[in-house]
Amino acid sequence: MPYSLKALCKYLQDSSPLAGGVRGQRANEFDGITSTPTTNRENHINNNHVMKNIIETKKLQHAIQLLKIELNQRDLLIQNQKIHYEEKCEELQEKLAEMIYQKQLLQTKLDSQLQIDRELTLRSQDEVCQQLSQIMERQRQLEDVNKRLIAKSNEIRHNLHNKILPTDEEYRILKSTNINSEQMSLKDFIMIKFYETVRPLETEIDNLRRTQHMLDSQLTANGQDLIQTQKVN
Repeated sequence: MPYSLKALCKYLQDSSPLAGGVRGQRANEFDGITSTPTTNRENHINNNHVMKNIIETKKLQHAIQLLKIELNQRDLLIQNQKIHYEEKCEELQEKLAEMIYQKQLLQTKLDSQLQIDRELTLRSQDEVCQQLSQIMERQRQLEDVNKRLIAKSNEIRHNLHNKILPTDEEYRILKSTNINSEQMSLKDFIMIKFYETVRPLETEIDNLRRTQHMLDSQLTANGQDLIQTQKVN
């Protein structure tokens, strides 16, 4: 039968041989004073009672042993659970430390990447600013060149308008300089080309005019001869 530890201790104190002996001795002394000696039946009953107490004591001792075993098992279970929880805590602490370390690595990597991106952005901005400055400078140079070309074109147009065909002497002087056409000024180059193109045409026109004049004179003479011939006939 199951017993609680507190109940077993109280029962052992009440039913121990020392306690029973004291109570039995006091009872015997009292009986010796007030009653007659015990009979064999009473001795038999007392012996049965003692045996019963011994059996109960053995049962209680066995129950105590079982309780001790159960307590040891529970203590062992508690110790095992404690060890298990301690190992679990250590494992969780190691995982936490690893996660913190990984977080620090990721944070460091992120900071490095952000710094690199920031530097690249600043570098790109500097390059864009430099390119814009170069483009603006190039545009200014082109505008200056365009202005000079427009002024040169106006000058050439004015010069060509005033004097586009050189004289024979000017042409001879220009040709005698022996300057490469690439090194020659645009005005001189145009004057030479224009002279070489127009002068033969003018010469041909003059020749045609003389021929026409001669033919007109001959036609007039032939007409007069024809009139004289008709009058004679």
